Amino acid sequence: MKPIKIDRKVAKTTFHIDNCSQADSATIEITRVGGSDTIVYPSLELTDSSVVFMWDDALYKARSGRYQGIIRIDGCKPFCVPIHIGCNCNMGSSENGYFYSQECLEC
Repeated sequence: MKPIKIDRKVAKTTFHIDNCSQADSATIEITRVGGSDTIVYPSLELTDSSVVFMWDDALYKARSGRYQGIIRIDGCKPFCVPIHIGCNCNMGSSENGYFYSQECLEC
């Protein structure tokens, strides 16, 4: 999956989910790659096919760079999503382009 870019222009993000029709709550844990600080958000909306999270200043003011999000939904297997916060970098057309891009090294 290509990383999801989050900055002040992005108020919320919707993720597609499968096989979680009985769920009543969800969270996303966002941790900087190589770091230890984690921000946890509860879901804003949860349906049988999607989960929506709303972002705030805690995320917007986080150190720029690469993050991993772990979405946890009651009764379902957790899944990971790559997230990029802050500085601009060319992510390219594939996930590999993001990790090897010279433009993203300083993020």
